[in-house]
Amino acid sequence: MFDVQNIFHLDDWVSQPVDVYLVICQTDEVSGGARFHWINLTLYLQERKSHQSRQIFIGGDNLEMQAVCA
Repeated sequence: MFDVQNIFHLDDWVSQPVDVYLVICQTDEVSGGARFHWINLTLYLQERKSHQSRQIFIGGDNLEMQAVCA
């Protein structure tokens, strides 16, 4: 989950002429590895029911080479 600090950013992101993506890095202190999750924020914000919520839930896809090249 990602909390948007300024609710006005939500409208800014949706109104951009190109899609906005959110990328989150999740580190694992034990293994020293990192996983990246991403979401098309423009589509997510357009499709969700609550337009007042500051929380963005990233069930998201892992950001891997296959996803970037697709």
